[in-house]
Amino acid sequence: MSRKVSSFPKARRFAVVRMDPVAMVEHLQDPLATGAAKEMRTQKYLVYLDFPQDLPMPDSEYCRYRVNVVATELRPAVPEKGITRDMVIPIYPNTQHARAGTKVTVTPAFPFSNCYFWIDGRLSLRVRVSRDRRYDNDKAYQLSIPQHVSLSDAFEHDFARINRFWRERRTMYAEEHIVEVSSLTTFREPDDVFFAAMSSSFYTEESALAEEYDSSPDFSPERDSSPSSTPPVPPSITDLLSMNLFGWDEDPSFQFIPLVDLWLDLDEHLTESSIPNPVGLWKEQEKVGL
Repeated sequence: MSRKVSSFPKARRFAVVRMDPVAMVEHLQDPLATGAAKEMRTQKYLVYLDFPQDLPMPDSEYCRYRVNVVATELRPAVPEKGITRDMVIPIYPNTQHARAGTKVTVTPAFPFSNCYFWIDGRLSLRVRVSRDRRYDNDKAYQLSIPQHVSLSDAFEHDFARINRFWRERRTMYAEEHIVEVSSLTTFREPDDVFFAAMSSSFYTEESALAEEYDSSPDFSPERDSSPSSTPPVPPSITDLLSMNLFGWDEDPSFQFIPLVDLWLDLDEHLTESSIPNPVGLWKEQEKVGL
């Protein structure tokens, strides 16, 4: 039976990527930008393709993917966000910092024994179309659907820790704010002070959607009750269209999404000792964006 190959890699595959900064600035037609891009020394990074963000057409030059970076060391701590170094998930055969009941197993057997997923390690990439390259998705290192789902669930404990961190931080902020306003002549109840201090920054998603729906010029109870009126577009559909899956809408932010070449044959491009720290990929992206 012949293997299935395609112009784009499928989701749930591990891949090696390398950014092409020169191609990213070509559209600027700026000799200085092109010269600076040529001076950059980019590296090959190990990533996991979480899901595609585009529906590529035959003439598409690239397809966006949401990816998780893969590292050989613990995650850098971000104290101001409540993120600690141990918020990682090992990829078997690595068992360091393993969680009870969680074992991320790759098919076929993963060629590296020292790799981790990081919490908050996602970013978007544009995978460039190569007319002379086809991706052998069946042969690629991949996670099964159950393993993919379990990966999403594996960080639940860490997200709970981060939520506690933010709750405690909000409580501390509210208490400090109460002390500040207590010197005012007009007294306000503590709950009111907390609400006033936090409501501008902490809306629930449901509240935001409801506000958008109710404030829509196409929505009114009177019009909605009329059988001949056109119903408003539900926010969920609006959100879907805003993802620009077909690339119909020009989006200037796309030029800052790393444009990369991608390979699925991991061990042809990396070894355990040569897998770089993925922080370098973010730094490369920032350098092109300046």
